[in-house]
Amino acid sequence: MRETKSQRQERTEQIIKLLKRAHPDAHCALNHSNAFELLVATILSAQCTDERVNIVTADLFRKYRKPADYLKVPATELQQDVRTTGFFRNKTKSIQGEIEQDLMKLVPRKDWIIFSHLLIFHGRRVCKARRPLCEECVVEKLCPSSLLKQPNR
Repeated sequence: MRETKSQRQERTEQIIKLLKRAHPDAHCALNHSNAFELLVATILSAQCTDERVNIVTADLFRKYRKPADYLKVPATELQQDVRTTGFFRNKTKSIQGEIEQDLMKLVPRKDWIIFSHLLIFHGRRVCKARRPLCEECVVEKLCPSSLLKQPNR
């Protein structure tokens, strides 16, 4: 059965509460000057070091000043701009797809900034791409990926 919007929002708020408790020291290691730059940097940080992302975004944020700039540029050019972060085709699709709007509808405004930090810290410490530590995960019962893995739930 599909979740309703209010169920997704409630689950999201529970996840934020649990992650805040589990990672009280969450902060951003990515250089940015506004929320949109943080979103772009976060997309680029998947499977990439913060140091590499900060090198790439130094040029990227000078070249593209606002969201519309990312949409105007041909995907092939943006791919070249972010190539060294890896998975550049998918990252370009994510940047040009404005995922941000979906999250803004789910995440309470007061948590917009901390939410990305919490997800990054959680990804580094628990939900690792190569071997997630589901047994240590504070949000496992709320995680769609975990539910798919364990159909008995």
